[in-house]
Amino acid sequence: MFITLSDEMKSTLRKEILEKYTKSAEFVHQHFPRKIHTAIVAGSGFGELFEGKNLLREIPYLQIPNFPQPTAAGHKGSLLFVEIADKLCMVFSGRFHFYEGFRVEEVASVSILAGLLGIDKMIFTNAAGGLNQFYNVGDCVLIRDTINFLYRSEACLFSAYEIKEEIFSISWNDKLTKKLEEVKIPFNEGVYISTIGPSYETPAEIRFFRRLGADCVGMSTIIEAKVASQLGIESLGISLITNKLVEVATSSISHDEVLIASRKALPVAKRIIEEAVNIY
Repeated sequence: MFITLSDEMKSTLRKEILEKYTKSAEFVHQHFPRKIHTAIVAGSGFGELFEGKNLLREIPYLQIPNFPQPTAAGHKGSLLFVEIADKLCMVFSGRFHFYEGFRVEEVASVSILAGLLGIDKMIFTNAAGGLNQFYNVGDCVLIRDTINFLYRSEACLFSAYEIKEEIFSISWNDKLTKKLEEVKIPFNEGVYISTIGPSYETPAEIRFFRRLGADCVGMSTIIEAKVASQLGIESLGISLITNKLVEVATSSISHDEVLIASRKALPVAKRIIEEAVNIY
Protein backbone atom coordinates (compact mmCIF):
# COMPACT_ATOMS: atom_id res chain seq x y z
CA MET A 1 0.00 0.00 0.00
CA PHE A 2 1.30 3.45 -0.92
CA ILE A 3 2.05 5.59 2.14
CA THR A 4 1.35 9.31 1.97
CA LEU A 5 1.09 12.37 4.12
CA SER A 6 -1.89 12.72 6.39
CA ASP A 7 -4.95 14.40 4.90
CA GLU A 8 -4.17 17.44 7.04
CA MET A 9 -0.65 17.71 5.68
CA LYS A 10 -1.79 17.10 2.10
CA SER A 11 -4.21 19.98 2.39
CA THR A 12 -1.37 22.36 3.27
CA LEU A 13 0.63 21.78 0.07
CA ARG A 14 -0.48 23.62 -3.04
CA LYS A 15 -2.43 21.26 -5.32
CA GLU A 16 0.00 21.46 -8.25
CA ILE A 17 3.00 20.73 -5.98
CA LEU A 18 1.22 17.76 -4.41
CA GLU A 19 0.20 16.30 -7.77
CA LYS A 20 3.65 16.77 -9.28
CA TYR A 21 5.63 15.03 -6.55
CA THR A 22 3.01 12.37 -5.87
CA LYS A 23 4.07 10.93 -9.23
CA SER A 24 7.68 10.92 -8.01
CA ALA A 25 6.69 9.20 -4.76
CA GLU A 26 4.56 6.58 -6.50
CA PHE A 27 7.49 5.64 -8.75
CA VAL A 28 9.88 5.30 -5.81
CA HIS A 29 7.37 3.31 -3.78
CA GLN A 30 6.77 0.99 -6.72
CA HIS A 31 10.48 0.23 -7.00
CA PHE A 32 11.15 0.05 -3.26
CA PRO A 33 7.92 -0.59 -1.33
CA ARG A 34 9.42 -1.16 2.13
CA LYS A 35 8.80 1.21 5.06
CA ILE A 36 11.68 3.68 5.42
CA HIS A 37 12.87 4.68 8.88
CA THR A 38 14.88 7.84 8.11
CA ALA A 39 15.70 9.95 5.06
CA ILE A 40 19.15 11.52 4.80
CA VAL A 41 20.17 14.36 2.50
CA ALA A 42 23.85 13.96 1.62
CA GLY A 43 25.83 17.19 1.34
CA SER A 44 28.97 17.73 -0.76
CA GLY A 45 31.12 14.62 -0.61
CA PHE A 46 28.74 12.78 1.75
CA GLY A 47 27.20 10.53 -0.91
CA GLU A 48 30.10 8.07 -1.01
CA LEU A 49 29.59 7.44 2.71
CA PHE A 50 26.55 5.31 1.87
CA GLU A 51 27.80 3.34 -1.13
CA GLY A 52 29.33 0.39 0.70
CA LYS A 53 28.16 -3.11 1.48
CA ASN A 54 24.95 -1.90 3.16
CA LEU A 55 23.60 -0.47 -0.10
CA LEU A 56 20.40 -2.32 -0.98
CA ARG A 57 19.25 -0.45 -4.07
CA GLU A 58 19.99 2.66 -6.10
CA ILE A 59 17.54 4.67 -8.20
CA PRO A 60 19.04 7.48 -10.34
CA TYR A 61 17.13 10.75 -10.05
CA LEU A 62 16.93 10.71 -13.84
CA GLN A 63 14.47 7.80 -13.65
CA ILE A 64 12.14 9.45 -11.11
CA PRO A 65 9.25 11.35 -12.74
CA ASN A 66 9.23 15.12 -12.13
CA PHE A 67 12.34 14.98 -9.95
CA PRO A 68 15.16 17.49 -10.62
CA GLN A 69 18.78 16.61 -11.48
CA PRO A 70 21.72 18.11 -9.52
CA THR A 71 24.57 19.79 -11.38
CA ALA A 72 27.03 20.59 -8.55
CA ALA A 73 30.24 18.59 -8.15
CA GLY A 74 30.08 15.99 -5.39
CA HIS A 75 26.33 15.46 -5.85
CA LYS A 76 25.79 12.16 -7.65
CA GLY A 77 22.06 12.38 -8.31
CA SER A 78 20.81 9.03 -7.01
CA LEU A 79 18.41 7.77 -4.39
CA LEU A 80 20.17 5.17 -2.24
CA PHE A 81 18.47 2.64 0.00
CA VAL A 82 20.80 1.53 2.77
CA GLU A 83 20.84 -0.09 6.18
CA ILE A 84 22.25 2.11 8.94
CA ALA A 85 22.32 0.84 12.53
CA ASP A 86 19.98 -1.98 11.36
CA LYS A 87 17.44 0.62 10.19
CA LEU A 88 16.29 1.07 6.60
CA CYS A 89 17.24 4.55 5.38
CA MET A 90 16.80 6.44 2.13
CA VAL A 91 19.67 8.69 1.12
CA PHE A 92 19.42 11.58 -1.31
CA SER A 93 22.90 11.42 -2.83
CA GLY A 94 22.77 14.88 -4.33
CA ARG A 95 20.81 17.98 -3.39
CA PHE A 96 19.66 21.09 -5.22
CA HIS A 97 20.96 24.64 -4.71
CA PHE A 98 19.56 28.01 -5.64
CA TYR A 99 22.85 28.93 -7.32
CA GLU A 100 22.23 26.11 -9.80
CA GLY A 101 19.07 27.90 -10.89
CA PHE A 102 16.58 25.69 -9.06
CA ARG A 103 13.27 27.04 -7.79
CA VAL A 104 12.07 26.74 -4.19
CA GLU A 105 9.95 23.67 -4.96
CA GLU A 106 12.93 21.91 -6.56
CA VAL A 107 15.30 22.71 -3.70
CA ALA A 108 12.67 21.38 -1.29
CA SER A 109 11.77 18.36 -3.44
CA VAL A 110 13.78 16.04 -1.16
CA SER A 111 11.57 16.90 1.82
CA ILE A 112 8.36 16.76 -0.20
CA LEU A 113 9.23 13.33 -1.58
CA ALA A 114 10.18 12.04 1.88
CA GLY A 115 6.91 13.29 3.31
CA LEU A 116 4.84 11.71 0.56
CA LEU A 117 6.57 8.39 1.26
CA GLY A 118 5.45 8.58 4.89
CA ILE A 119 8.91 9.24 6.31
CA ASP A 120 8.76 11.16 9.58
CA LYS A 121 12.48 11.64 10.31
CA MET A 122 15.16 13.37 8.20
CA ILE A 123 18.84 14.18 8.63
CA PHE A 124 20.26 17.05 6.57
CA THR A 125 24.04 17.09 6.11
CA ASN A 126 26.21 19.72 4.47
CA ALA A 127 29.78 20.86 3.99
CA ALA A 128 30.35 24.22 5.67
CA GLY A 129 32.98 26.84 6.35
CA GLY A 130 33.95 27.29 9.98
CA LEU A 131 33.19 30.78 11.31
CA ASN A 132 33.60 29.83 14.95
CA GLN A 133 37.28 30.26 15.73
CA PHE A 134 37.25 27.16 17.93
CA TYR A 135 36.16 24.92 15.04
CA ASN A 136 38.73 22.97 13.05
CA VAL A 137 38.60 21.27 9.66
CA GLY A 138 36.92 17.90 10.11
CA ASP A 139 34.71 18.93 13.02
CA CYS A 140 31.05 17.93 12.93
CA VAL A 141 28.50 20.49 14.09
CA LEU A 142 24.94 19.73 15.15
CA ILE A 143 22.83 22.64 13.92
CA ARG A 144 20.85 24.17 16.76
CA ASP A 145 19.62 27.28 14.92
CA THR A 146 19.81 28.94 11.52
CA ILE A 147 20.15 32.30 9.77
CA ASN A 148 18.56 32.45 6.33
CA PHE A 149 20.44 34.60 3.80
CA LEU A 150 19.00 32.70 0.84
CA TYR A 151 16.40 35.42 0.30
CA ARG A 152 13.81 32.72 -0.37
CA SER A 153 10.77 31.50 1.54
CA GLU A 154 9.14 28.09 1.55
CA ALA A 155 5.71 29.64 2.16
CA CYS A 156 5.04 29.71 -1.60
CA LEU A 157 4.71 25.91 -1.60
CA PHE A 158 1.78 25.85 0.79
CA SER A 159 -1.85 26.85 0.57
CA ALA A 160 -2.00 26.83 4.37
CA TYR A 161 1.24 27.95 6.01
CA GLU A 162 2.04 28.01 9.71
CA ILE A 163 5.16 29.78 10.99
CA LYS A 164 7.11 27.35 13.17
CA GLU A 165 9.86 28.31 15.58
CA GLU A 166 11.47 24.86 15.66
CA ILE A 167 13.19 23.86 12.42
CA PHE A 168 15.46 21.15 13.82
CA SER A 169 14.13 18.89 16.55
CA ILE A 170 15.22 20.05 20.02
CA SER A 171 14.33 16.65 21.48
CA TRP A 172 16.31 14.66 18.89
CA ASN A 173 19.28 17.02 19.25
CA ASP A 174 19.22 16.69 23.05
CA LYS A 175 19.08 12.89 22.91
CA LEU A 176 21.86 12.75 20.34
CA THR A 177 24.22 15.06 22.23
CA LYS A 178 23.73 12.99 25.37
CA LYS A 179 24.49 9.78 23.48
CA LEU A 180 27.56 11.22 21.73
CA GLU A 181 28.95 12.33 25.08
CA GLU A 182 28.37 8.84 26.50
CA VAL A 183 30.19 7.08 23.66
CA LYS A 184 32.83 9.83 23.43
CA ILE A 185 32.28 10.80 19.80
CA PRO A 186 33.51 14.40 19.30
CA PHE A 187 31.02 17.01 18.10
CA ASN A 188 30.15 20.69 18.28
CA GLU A 189 26.86 22.57 18.31
CA GLY A 190 26.18 25.85 16.58
CA VAL A 191 24.26 28.22 14.34
CA TYR A 192 24.30 27.61 10.57
CA ILE A 193 23.94 30.50 8.12
CA SER A 194 23.10 29.86 4.49
CA THR A 195 23.88 32.12 1.53
CA ILE A 196 22.97 31.72 -2.14
CA GLY A 197 26.51 31.28 -3.49
CA PRO A 198 28.25 29.90 -5.41
CA SER A 199 31.06 31.83 -3.78
CA TYR A 200 33.18 31.68 -0.70
CA GLU A 201 33.04 34.41 1.91
CA THR A 202 35.07 37.61 1.78
CA PRO A 203 36.88 38.78 4.93
CA ALA A 204 34.21 41.46 5.43
CA GLU A 205 31.42 38.87 5.14
CA ILE A 206 33.21 36.63 7.65
CA ARG A 207 33.33 39.48 10.17
CA PHE A 208 29.68 40.29 9.50
CA PHE A 209 28.47 36.70 9.87
CA ARG A 210 30.38 36.26 13.12
CA ARG A 211 28.78 39.36 14.56
CA LEU A 212 25.37 37.92 13.65
CA GLY A 213 26.18 34.90 15.81
CA ALA A 214 26.78 32.33 13.06
CA ASP A 215 29.21 29.47 13.70
CA CYS A 216 29.34 27.94 10.21
CA VAL A 217 28.25 28.91 6.72
CA GLY A 218 27.05 27.05 3.64
CA MET A 219 24.69 27.30 0.68
CA SER A 220 21.88 24.87 1.46
CA THR A 221 19.80 23.02 4.08
CA ILE A 222 17.57 25.72 5.55
CA ILE A 223 14.71 25.71 3.04
CA GLU A 224 14.68 21.91 2.88
CA ALA A 225 14.53 21.64 6.66
CA LYS A 226 11.83 24.29 6.98
CA VAL A 227 9.66 22.45 4.46
CA ALA A 228 10.21 19.21 6.36
CA SER A 229 9.09 20.96 9.53
CA GLN A 230 5.94 22.20 7.80
CA LEU A 231 5.19 18.61 6.75
CA GLY A 232 5.52 17.31 10.29
CA ILE A 233 8.90 15.65 9.73
CA GLU A 234 11.30 15.64 12.68
CA SER A 235 14.75 16.76 11.51
CA LEU A 236 18.42 17.01 12.42
CA GLY A 237 21.09 19.15 10.76
CA ILE A 238 24.78 18.22 10.65
CA SER A 239 27.50 20.45 9.20
CA LEU A 240 30.96 19.10 8.41
CA ILE A 241 33.60 21.82 8.64
CA THR A 242 35.67 21.56 5.48
CA ASN A 243 37.54 24.87 5.67
CA LYS A 244 38.35 27.32 8.44
CA LEU A 245 37.42 30.92 7.64
CA VAL A 246 39.77 33.76 8.47
CA GLU A 247 39.19 37.52 8.31
CA VAL A 248 42.47 38.19 6.54
CA ALA A 249 42.52 36.50 3.15
CA THR A 250 45.68 34.43 2.68
CA SER A 251 44.62 32.00 -0.05
CA SER A 252 41.58 30.90 -2.00
CA ILE A 253 39.73 27.61 -1.65
CA SER A 254 38.21 25.47 -4.40
CA HIS A 255 35.24 23.13 -4.35
CA ASP A 256 37.64 20.22 -4.97
CA GLU A 257 39.45 21.09 -1.74
CA VAL A 258 36.10 21.08 0.10
CA LEU A 259 35.37 17.60 -1.24
CA ILE A 260 38.81 16.31 -0.21
CA ALA A 261 38.40 17.71 3.30
CA SER A 262 34.93 16.19 3.65
CA ARG A 263 36.18 12.75 2.62
CA LYS A 264 38.87 12.80 5.31
CA ALA A 265 36.32 13.66 8.00
CA LEU A 266 33.58 11.25 6.93
CA PRO A 267 34.35 8.49 9.49
CA VAL A 268 33.29 10.70 12.42
CA ALA A 269 30.28 11.98 10.49
CA LYS A 270 29.28 8.37 9.78
CA ARG A 271 29.40 7.49 13.48
CA ILE A 272 27.25 10.51 14.37
CA ILE A 273 24.67 9.61 11.72
CA GLU A 274 24.57 6.01 12.97
CA GLU A 275 23.95 7.18 16.52
CA ALA A 276 21.28 9.62 15.33
CA VAL A 277 19.41 6.94 13.40
CA ASN A 278 19.67 4.48 16.28
CA ILE A 279 18.01 6.83 18.80
CA TYR A 280 14.53 5.95 17.49
